[in-house]
Amino acid sequence: MHYLAEQKVLGRKFSDEFYTKYTRVHQLSEKAFVAKIDSAAKDFYNLLNSYKKNLQTVYVTAQQFEIKMYFDKILIEYPSNHEVYSPDRPGSYPLIEQKVSDNQLLFNDPALLVNSDLMSFVQSFLGYKINKELQKSIYKGLYNKRLNGMWNLLPQYFKNEQCKTFHQYHLLLDHINHNGFKHTEELYEIFKKECRDTFFKAKLEQVYRDSRNDLKDHQVLEYKRIDNYGLDLHIFQKDILAGSNKKPVIVFFSWGELV
Repeated sequence: MHYLAEQKVLGRKFSDEFYTKYTRVHQLSEKAFVAKIDSAAKDFYNLLNSYKKNLQTVYVTAQQFEIKMYFDKILIEYPSNHEVYSPDRPGSYPLIEQKVSDNQLLFNDPALLVNSDLMSFVQSFLGYKINKELQKSIYKGLYNKRLNGMWNLLPQYFKNEQCKTFHQYHLLLDHINHNGFKHTEELYEIFKKECRDTFFKAKLEQVYRDSRNDLKDHQVLEYKRIDNYGLDLHIFQKDILAGSNKKPVIVFFSWGELV
């Protein structure tokens, strides 16, 4: 299809101008950045419109949605990137929030939970919102503060029960898979009580069961506390080697933020 071939060329051109100059682009002011992204998005819309009469309406609509989500995701990720690559701390980003505000109307449509373009934008949107949420005093010294912050954010943007449950499930699942289940039991119990989706409930029950079983073959000792955070040492021991009191030892240190 000629349209897809030209879109590929346009995409390569945008990547060369945006991703290879990622730091410099994100140092731009909010106004300049929005103008640059709007200009790039316009090129994609113009290309689509030039082929519109030769394409099925449903395909055109899907392409319009894909283009919007792609560039809106770039926009909503600008604040965090800007504060990484620039000393500026504007505190708010009104132009970007206004540009993507209409997407929130889509958050409560269960039919769109399978739309990867929207779900990708949602994750970036929540990633933007969580930074301000975690500035609240209630999270100071709280274990799993990012998890709890996200949990508190979800009802603000997902009023539809099915959509809220979907994101709560994936939030808990992702946290357990990457950070373990320590101090997540309270949220898990809330989820079990409120969740009406039998698949999500059964899946999380299995994940928690497996996580607990994974601790049965070794010792877990808290070796240090930093404020309210307990640091655990996982000790895996084999039987003493025959004829020797020495055993080989491997020590793994995990480095990361307290989330």
